[in-house]
Amino acid sequence: MKKQTASPETLHFDEQGYQADVESINGEPLPDLGKLEFKRFTKGGARPGAGRRKGDRVPVTLRLRPEIRKRLQAKAKSEGKTLSEIAEEALLMMK
Repeated sequence: MKKQTASPETLHFDEQGYQADVESINGEPLPDLGKLEFKRFTKGGARPGAGRRKGDRVPVTLRLRPEIRKRLQAKAKSEGKTLSEIAEEALLMMK
């Protein structure tokens, strides 16, 4: 069990509201920060090459009538393609 220490007569706070002149917490002396050795974190954070790969396509939002969307979905499902692939083929045929 930790030994109990007497409370200080007056508490001192700095201009940001933090308690100053703290020598111990719960009876244990604080470590000397000048003698501590800090290790750099090696896990987590951004890593080179992480994230989604850049593609050759850009996102586009279209507002279509429901019946046209249903036709596109049906064609995509029957051909085993995505909506984007079917829409792109249809737009390329407009040339």
